[in-house]
Amino acid sequence: MTIVDDHPYPRTPRRVPFDYRTDDPLRLVSASRAKYERPPSLRFLVVKESAQNASQDEWNRALVDDNTVRLCRRGHECDSTLRCVTCSVYRMAERQATLAAALRVAPAAVMVSLTFRHDTKPLAEEWSDLDAILVRFTKRGDWSHFKKQHGITGYAVTEELTKTSDGWNVHSHVILTFDQNSSPAGRRRLQQAVTARWVRAARHLGHDAAEHLQTFSWMRDDLSADDMAEYVTKQTLLKRAPETKLGRYPGDLLAGAHAGDADDLLAYREYLDAARHRGLVRQYGTLSRNADTAHVRLDPPTSESPIDFDKWLASGRG
Repeated sequence: MTIVDDHPYPRTPRRVPFDYRTDDPLRLVSASRAKYERPPSLRFLVVKESAQNASQDEWNRALVDDNTVRLCRRGHECDSTLRCVTCSVYRMAERQATLAAALRVAPAAVMVSLTFRHDTKPLAEEWSDLDAILVRFTKRGDWSHFKKQHGITGYAVTEELTKTSDGWNVHSHVILTFDQNSSPAGRRRLQQAVTARWVRAARHLGHDAAEHLQTFSWMRDDLSADDMAEYVTKQTLLKRAPETKLGRYPGDLLAGAHAGDADDLLAYREYLDAARHRGLVRQYGTLSRNADTAHVRLDPPTSESPIDFDKWLASGRG
């Protein structure tokens, strides 16, 4: 089924039931963007990944059916996985696969986990604080110079949160790719520069970001391109938190709400409301979703078990 807009953007998108969506989001492209059609091997990964999260997707649709809009149109993909009838987990599975493909051809890449001190604000306010820091971190006038100085060719920004007994923990994972591999000394300089830039951005907006809490994990044999792409997209695919995780992901809250837990339902609805109109996965440069990765070999994942990155990071290998 091809989605055709009834009116041009930016008018209010039409409200439709969640089951009225395209069955194949990979084909939602205009003729002018036909070159971005993905190869069959990527289609396999998307179908496999989205199928693994089908039950969570169904639960989400049941909860948000009355407040769902169709945001996508031909040639435009909104990535609003929690609200858009077209995107859902199917589109996010495609994002994961294309991000992994772009990372496979990068000479070097690092995943930076960025956070700041949280208050007891409502989730929407905490999330807006994170957005504001990210905007200052990546959109200041010297960002282009910063990227050129450090050989950054592409970057992807994802936002993640966990629900703990103390409230919401909102943070970001930023993936940076580089035009060449660097020495250990060069990596340390890059890490110091990124950390200092993040701390300054937070401080400028009245927030405290401790240097030692910003972590860097470079892509290598035990943290592959697939692992990295899976980790930063896990929440947009409504995955559950590993047992070793202290907090709970939105996917856990969704499961609890589906089982009848009133507190989980309240928390998940807060998440839905706070996530509205936010881009949960944003990709730029060589990591852009329109980057040419058609020549990259896309083998199916070799393991069915997702990486427990929090345990991996705690082991001191990050």
